[in-house]
Amino acid sequence: MRALILVLSIFMLSGVKAQGEEFPLPTTETEFPGGASELKKFIKTNLRYPESAILNKDKGRVYVSFIVEADGSLSDVHLINSITQDLDAEGLRIFALMPKWTPGKLEGENIRVKCRMPINFEMDAKSFRKAKRRIRKESK
Repeated sequence: MRALILVLSIFMLSGVKAQGEEFPLPTTETEFPGGASELKKFIKTNLRYPESAILNKDKGRVYVSFIVEADGSLSDVHLINSITQDLDAEGLRIFALMPKWTPGKLEGENIRVKCRMPINFEMDAKSFRKAKRRIRKESK
């Protein structure tokens, strides 16, 4: 079941202090391998709308905060807001699957960059109905 997923943008939270650590503003931004279009494709391919969310018609936007380390790995991945337990878990699961990112740079050196990204969980009424029928059929 594919849902309409919209990744609005990645917000760099550089130049801010987080947990006592300052994140300088990079001169070259961090990015998912292949850029925003590949990030959207990755999420659309890997995201699984939870059955409970389909049955309850749950939808909304999950904001995920994370750090892109100097080697491109992701760390300190956590939710900034919550929708439902299952949608929250799915938002975090997507980040656990992600490959290394291209790290941000400052004066030619790779640096840690703190980011925040929204993931929209949204289905139109027709898609919800179709998914509910499929789930009910499979459970018989």
